[in-house]
Amino acid sequence: MELDKVEVKSKFKSKGFWLTVVAALVFGIIFYSIGVSSAKVTLEEKKVDYNQLVKAIEGKEGSLASIKEDIRQAESDLTAVQGEIKEQESAYAEAKKVIENRSALEAEVAKIQSDLGAKQTEIQNLENTIESKKGELAGIEGQIREKKEAPKQLPAGHFVVGRDIAEGRYKVVPVGEGSNFVVYSAGGELKVNTILGSWGVKEYVFFASEGDEIQSEAPTRFVPVE
Repeated sequence: MELDKVEVKSKFKSKGFWLTVVAALVFGIIFYSIGVSSAKVTLEEKKVDYNQLVKAIEGKEGSLASIKEDIRQAESDLTAVQGEIKEQESAYAEAKKVIENRSALEAEVAKIQSDLGAKQTEIQNLENTIESKKGELAGIEGQIREKKEAPKQLPAGHFVVGRDIAEGRYKVVPVGEGSNFVVYSAGGELKVNTILGSWGVKEYVFFASEGDEIQSEAPTRFVPVE
């Protein structure tokens, strides 16, 4: 037992022992310092990274605010443009309606003009027909039916109805070139004053009353008519 104690004491007194202890302490301090330094460097790096991150976040927040403002402005512009589009669509619809109405009116006007042209043509045809019928009527009215009695021819001169020629309705025609033909009533009033022949009418119809005076400068033929 005592031997063991002596050996222990001998070890503590040994130079080598203390060199080992000192070396161990030095290495321990060195390793501790290295660890603390490494930890400090890591913390510093993390602090730098955090500050950069904060700055980056602040920058992004500023950009985000700017983007939000841009979005708000764009939405406002979009609303204004949509309003303008609606106004333009309304104006276009109104203009289209006006154009459609105008087209319909133009078609209606064209139809009316066409109908009017057809009516005018129809009216012209009717007028022509009326004129033709009037001509036929005039021809019929002018076609005085001659009596079966023989016509009476008088030379140039003055004649009295009831003495030289019987009272009645006559168609008088010139014999030869013709001349003036005048008739006065029994009271002296002028009843007929015309020219028979190439310088006047080809024939003339009148009613010879009792007492009328007939004056002719050329021979004439009196044809009794109904």
